[in-house]
Amino acid sequence: MEEFSSGDEVGFSPDDASNAVKECIEGVIGGVDYSQNKVNQWTASIVEHSLTQLVKQAKAFKYIGNDVFICVGFSPDDASNAVKECIEGVIGGVDYSQNKVNQWTASIVEHSLTQLVKQAKAFKYIGNDVFICCIEGVIGGVDYSQNKVNQWTASIVEHSLTQLVKQAKAFKYIVNCAIMQKSGAGLHTANSCYWDTTTDGSCTVKWENRTMYCVVSVFAVAL
Repeated sequence: MEEFSSGDEVGFSPDDASNAVKECIEGVIGGVDYSQNKVNQWTASIVEHSLTQLVKQAKAFKYIGNDVFICVGFSPDDASNAVKECIEGVIGGVDYSQNKVNQWTASIVEHSLTQLVKQAKAFKYIGNDVFICCIEGVIGGVDYSQNKVNQWTASIVEHSLTQLVKQAKAFKYIVNCAIMQKSGAGLHTANSCYWDTTTDGSCTVKWENRTMYCVVSVFAVAL
């Protein structure tokens, strides 16, 4: 992620951004066939080149190129290590049990927040259970349906934003939601941001049931 700096122009131009990104996509994968082994390289390259072209426009924007917690001054490594330890402590070495899933998820979230708070950093954490509840409220217990995907994604985004706004924190929020049927195909995404790394942050929440995957990405930009 790069640091944000001010430019001279005001007013975002979707057409200019779209044209720049299309050129980057064409430059990376234009004329080639799909290759499972190269997907991660392609997505990373497209995001990197797109952000480079957008920054060259010298406009006063923070950019997010669309890749558990939202906070100020977030350290992904510290949080990741703390959460991994909590997951291992709760479900390490045990077999899956449908009857215990709710208990396990609640325990992992609780222990994760406890460990993060112990780091004694002036951060405000939002556990991913906020978004899990929004997802569960919309598609929990239902099977995948192509006809309902647009309705589901819109509803999950709306409910997630509502919960974020209730936190009353000084951020602008961007929420993306993707739902994919379980069919054996792979799903690859990449995110990169051009913003103030000391104040802005992001969060990705993954959920699944027996018929589909749901991935919600949340970006918080400080006001």
